[in-house]
Amino acid sequence: MLTRIILDEAVALTLTQQNLKLDDVPEAGRIVRLRQNSNLSTGGTATDVTDEVHPKNVRLAELAAQILALDVAGIDILCNDIQRPLDEQDGAVVEVNAAPGLRMHLYPGAGKSRSVGDAIVRMLYPDDSPSRIPIIAITGTNGKTTVTRLISHIYSTARRVVGMTCTDGIYINNELIVEGDCSGPRSAQTVLLHPQVEVAVLETARGGILREGLAFDTCTVGVVTNISADHMGLKGINTLEELARVKQVVIESVSRDGTAVLNADDPLVAEMAAASAGRVVYFSLSPNNHIGKAHRSEGGACVYIDNDAIVLATSEEAIELVELERLSFTQGGRIKFQVLNALAATAAAWAAGLNPALIARALTTFTTDTATVPGRFNLTEVNEIQIVLDYGHNAAAIKALREAVAALEPRRTYWIMCLPGDRKDEDLIETFKMSLPVADVYYLHDSQDRRGRVEYEVPKLLQPYVPAGIPCELVRDQREAVSKVWTQAQPGDRIVITADIVDETIDLLRTLAKTVNDDSGCRFPVMEET
Repeated sequence: MLTRIILDEAVALTLTQQNLKLDDVPEAGRIVRLRQNSNLSTGGTATDVTDEVHPKNVRLAELAAQILALDVAGIDILCNDIQRPLDEQDGAVVEVNAAPGLRMHLYPGAGKSRSVGDAIVRMLYPDDSPSRIPIIAITGTNGKTTVTRLISHIYSTARRVVGMTCTDGIYINNELIVEGDCSGPRSAQTVLLHPQVEVAVLETARGGILREGLAFDTCTVGVVTNISADHMGLKGINTLEELARVKQVVIESVSRDGTAVLNADDPLVAEMAAASAGRVVYFSLSPNNHIGKAHRSEGGACVYIDNDAIVLATSEEAIELVELERLSFTQGGRIKFQVLNALAATAAAWAAGLNPALIARALTTFTTDTATVPGRFNLTEVNEIQIVLDYGHNAAAIKALREAVAALEPRRTYWIMCLPGDRKDEDLIETFKMSLPVADVYYLHDSQDRRGRVEYEVPKLLQPYVPAGIPCELVRDQREAVSKVWTQAQPGDRIVITADIVDETIDLLRTLAKTVNDDSGCRFPVMEET
């Protein structure tokens, strides 16, 4: 393990200082120095003195590393005798190396070999200590973003540093660091590489799965919210079963000591239990769901609604966690899809081992305003006109939105709608039909990105399905639609907006709200959240 000494200028200089040349023959017993240093890399030798180092010198070396916040460091000391304290012999620490070599300890020229690599690994990763942060991956057709944000809020309430990815961006400790659709594996990798993140909550969309797979080998908790028709016909996915197979990849990645959180009310989701290597926690709107009941009888766990409260149940006990009336974002339990979102997030946090009391507190402090979950059933009031903003664009999402609107108090309802052009005609029509029972007036317009459709093609496709007697107007874009409705709506009315570009819609509504003129002199709130 010795390094050959190279006869270079440094050697020649050192010999000259001793009045020697390379071809000289020194007298017997004379020590000839070839270099001013003794590094192993330049031909020096190492002698192990671990057992001889004075305790004060050990503490001094440790302090030097701690001052520089280093877990592993090489401390260079100059002294005459390492067995005596440095301050007794004018010794000193002369260098601290952040990436020290290990060869001198493994293969010393003299003394005992020390397995320092093993000691370093054991110090950095003690036995039985967690070696990775919890990873919670959320997928499904609808509700992914809200569930992701709600789980993140639960962990933030527990004072953990959360790294979150969703269709709105990448967030570290509630701070937006990258804006845009970040539900793919590259965004997830950004979170997993962040040194301060203590838990990763990752929305996992099918596009990223099909394109690049997952950003992780295994996850602690995998959540599937539901499976319904969306983007059918794209990238070879033509049936619900094929779509479910893509989403199931997340459940297949659940670690053996992890948990799959599945919607027992959705058969395609419930049967994914067979693909999980870990345990399963079901969630359901009913305590009598047959899948959930059978699962509990076999020792499994479920989260469900009973007596208007969220219940955590096992085969041994059922614990009432929190009443729905305390969850403002569910409108006291009237908004069914928000209740399902709450159940999914609760099951995920419970499965990950969080204290139920913390989960309950987080549920009661979560809001779905435009700042927290933009475009996910944002309910606002401007000039006594109720505004509902939502980003859903598939049949299941519009149906859920319709049911949520129907659960609110009756109002004359204007519905501003655009649907993406990359869906099949029959899917677009089916999606539009889901809105019919609650709309009194329609404004239909193209998406900003028509995705291969010609101008007004999608609105004209939908217009024939508007029932007779219900006004329907085709307009150029969302801005024109909102402006027209704003001039017609009266206090007490409701405007439902199926948003195209969420941020632009929110900015437009804020601008309109600021222009409200009240002859009575009262000041109306700007997008006041309810």
